[in-house]
Amino acid sequence: NGVDYAFCYIKSTSAQNNVYLRTGSDDGIKAWVNGVNVTNKDVYRGFKFDEDTSTAFNLRVGINRVLIKVSQGGGGYMFAARICDAAGNDVPGLTYYNTRPAEALPIGNMDTPQSGVAVSGIASKIDGWGLDYEGIDRAEIWIDDVKVGVAALNLSREDVYTAYPGYNNNNAGFQWSWDTTKYSDGLHKVGVALYNKL
Repeated sequence: NGVDYAFCYIKSTSAQNNVYLRTGSDDGIKAWVNGVNVTNKDVYRGFKFDEDTSTAFNLRVGINRVLIKVSQGGGGYMFAARICDAAGNDVPGLTYYNTRPAEALPIGNMDTPQSGVAVSGIASKIDGWGLDYEGIDRAEIWIDDVKVGVAALNLSREDVYTAYPGYNNNNAGFQWSWDTTKYSDGLHKVGVALYNKL
């Protein structure tokens, strides 16, 4: 008895609604698209191409994730999978990757404070933006290598949306209020750690 997993990224040039995953497996198979379970066949059987059709799902423009689990009772095993429309036709505009493509990497920036610019007061702000295809789960604020707080997320940033439309997120901003009176005068190291939702 055993299980194996296969994973890939799929880049879609446009949003694709009501598409399907057709699979065949020896033995059972489960499949997730962007974290949603779309196929679940707990069976003992030999391989047959296109034996199962998933529930309908949508692909977003940009990067999508597909995870497949194959269970095996004994002997050899295999599976095949493909994305198609309701009639079984291949979906155009898809590119498949077995490693995370560069455009799928998280990106971000701390806008304030800027390096070398003095700040003061009890309500100085640390802000910026972060993007990831899985979404940003939290933004930790670090000062002098000590975690001091977690920023508010999902703030409107239309400028970021315009610059990076493939992420389809116009609420990429984060912000945290910094009471600088609690720190000595001089240089301090300020950083933000962004975490995605995986």
